[in-house]
Amino acid sequence: MDPISAAITVCSLCNRILDWIKKLGEKESLLKEISFTVVQVRNLIQPFTLGTLKRDGTREHQLSVSIQSVGAVLRTIEEHVRIYESRKTQRILAFLSPGAVIQKLKDDQDQLNHQLVILLASIATVGYFRDHEKDKELVNVPPSEELGDGPPTALDQLLAQDAREFWKDYIGAKIEVVDIHIFSSRLASWYGENLSAESRRVILMRLDEFDSGVVTPQNLGKVVQKGSLRAFVETYKASNKQPGRISTGPFTWAPDDDSQLRLPLLVWIDDRPDNNSAEVNFAQTMGIQVIQLLSTAEAKLWVDENLDFLRKYDHPSNIRFISDNVRLEAASSSSPDGERFLNASAGQNLLHFLRGRLISAPFLIYTYTTINWTRFVLDYEAAGSTIYVAICMTYISQLAARRADGDDEWRGFNVDFAI
Repeated sequence: MDPISAAITVCSLCNRILDWIKKLGEKESLLKEISFTVVQVRNLIQPFTLGTLKRDGTREHQLSVSIQSVGAVLRTIEEHVRIYESRKTQRILAFLSPGAVIQKLKDDQDQLNHQLVILLASIATVGYFRDHEKDKELVNVPPSEELGDGPPTALDQLLAQDAREFWKDYIGAKIEVVDIHIFSSRLASWYGENLSAESRRVILMRLDEFDSGVVTPQNLGKVVQKGSLRAFVETYKASNKQPGRISTGPFTWAPDDDSQLRLPLLVWIDDRPDNNSAEVNFAQTMGIQVIQLLSTAEAKLWVDENLDFLRKYDHPSNIRFISDNVRLEAASSSSPDGERFLNASAGQNLLHFLRGRLISAPFLIYTYTTINWTRFVLDYEAAGSTIYVAICMTYISQLAARRADGDDEWRGFNVDFAI
């Protein structure tokens, strides 16, 4: 993605976040800090959207990568701000403590501050502002002498020793953002054993949650934490992934776990659940537990809260997902109907997220007018899309019957019974 396109995307994202926080009308100091930093990012990037600034062309790619990296952090903030706002409806508190949301936002703010410093360095290196001194007035960033010891370096983000050594030797100690293809190639070289293309692809799904095209040491450090990079890679090797516990038979089963979940389980994500009331009722009468979530943000948090359960029983006879494809999402729950934007990648983003979490459960996109936008399902295992009620009902019936073999009618793009 070129810098102009990346800048337009990120500025639009900044405006949505600022609008959302403004409409919340709360005095939470953390939200004010986030809003202030988002304004800085927007004002810094906005001149690039005009396409008129003089560029030297030598390091344009690095600038684009830096803008995309900022965008990935902003997308995370956008999701967490929505979850923060939804506390008022009590939808989230059943499985997520209020303090957990605040902590996520604090982590987001730290990452955004760090990415802001990297972005400033990229712009200075490229020399975009060489002939545009007045643009500097748009940005209010503390001078370096006021930053104390300065922001953490790339290596400071990595607690695992082998992760630090990998980044230092194969990426570069001072490199803060790297293209996913470069990262993947160098990770394979570092690992030193056969690392299949599919394994590398799934690893990138985990590290690049929003498919932004970049990997940062923050993302790698957050995933590996205090463990081992080698152990992380081995977990994600496709040949090492073990199937979940299989429980066959047309009956419901409450696992002996500290969980309110039971099998078979259907997780349904749609911002308009009333549209699916007949299908949901059908599933429930078949003995299936149905979890309904209203947004990708809620679904991601729910998955992370129940990740151990989902991985343990990850099998087509136990757990399945259904999602709509696109969502009209408001700037806040109190926004007028006119103040909405189209999230055209909602279904794909959730599928990408699940596969990055090593959840291979069947995933069906159930939509209508945007069915032609769902060709992405062909890039994933155990995924399909359809507009037909009969296909959806068959998909549900096969879960109720605990089928795992010969269950192919729903797989593929825009499926109907004639295929």
